Amino acid sequence: MSGTRRLRTIAAAAFVFGLVFIGRTLPASAQSGLDERIHSYDVHVLVMANGTIDVTETIDHDFGFNSRHGILREFVTSQGYNPADDPDPRAASVRRDVKWWRQYPLDVISVASDAPDRYAVESVKSAFNADLQTKRARIGDKDVTVTGRHTYTIHYRQKGAVNALPGDDELYWNIVGTGWNVPIDRGAHRGVGRDRGDHASRVFQR
Repeated sequence: MSGTRRLRTIAAAAFVFGLVFIGRTLPASAQSGLDERIHSYDVHVLVMANGTIDVTETIDHDFGFNSRHGILREFVTSQGYNPADDPDPRAASVRRDVKWWRQYPLDVISVASDAPDRYAVESVKSAFNADLQTKRARIGDKDVTVTGRHTYTIHYRQKGAVNALPGDDELYWNIVGTGWNVPIDRGAHRGVGRDRGDHASRVFQR
């Protein structure tokens, strides 16, 4: 990116394709319980010069008296869109199929927890939007169950997250992802900024 460009961030808002907001979220997943909840969901986002986001999440998850193997964290990795809406005139004649879905390749770098923190990433179908493709990090140990309150720190990167707009770059991102069906008492992002390789960028939020 050349010249002085601003980075507009809407990190606490929903994705353009209608995901959940921070707050008491109740989409589909297999980890419900009357006394189970997330006390806090803190996210730090670093936007790289190439448009990749580097994200560290700290999730304070309370399983209550439920015995669980761990948590499931779902990530959107591609989004269907209508080529007719693309500003590139060449896109108007393109069929709307998976070849023209917007891709957000995922790289889970590490997971750490005071509970078992092994993880495996698998592809799953979105339960509520056919225009999404998702991946799930299954965190925990199938041979061990936990109860009570535990902290999970997830470090990951996703490419293609930044929208290039005239004069600005925009990050319009659901920072809590999909698949949670337990209440989230507090969600916050601790900062969104450029990496040091892009000195010309300015950052603002709304």
